[in-house]
Amino acid sequence: ASEDLSLRAYAFTAAGNLAYGQGDFNAARRFYEQGLLLRQTLPDQDAIADSFHNLGIAAMGLGDYAEARRWIQQAFATWQQTGHSRNLSYALANLASVALLERDYPEASRLHNEALDLFKQLDNKRGIASTLKDLGVVAREQGDYTAAADHLRQAVKEFHDLSDRRGLADS
Repeated sequence: ASEDLSLRAYAFTAAGNLAYGQGDFNAARRFYEQGLLLRQTLPDQDAIADSFHNLGIAAMGLGDYAEARRWIQQAFATWQQTGHSRNLSYALANLASVALLERDYPEASRLHNEALDLFKQLDNKRGIASTLKDLGVVAREQGDYTAAADHLRQAVKEFHDLSDRRGLADS
């Protein structure tokens, strides 16, 4: 029975990911909510945190930044308890993205730097590259074009080393 619920929760999450990828953030949220309801009946706290995080990303897509922050903070707190460092780094980066969207540049910079430190500890090259790019965007928005260019140059180097053409194009 537990395995059945876990598979159903996974299916809702996969459907939410598909809807999100198609830009249907309302449908994604509905699927993620269904997945969360099922996951909350199971003992897997990491999976519950994943649902919180997905709901935050969907809320960000819908432009509801307060809800996005609330969900992602719940995911972050849960992952802190379970010690899931990889997901903590992504939660920090997404909290930074929410701050950027809200034009809270000091907070976006602080959170991106925390995420960058964690990505470096984990030797997550793609996370490092993406966060450097995001720090460049934050610096540009603050009018610090020298820092923006420096971060973006570093991001380009990292994306090049990864042979990530999409990352290069975005930088």
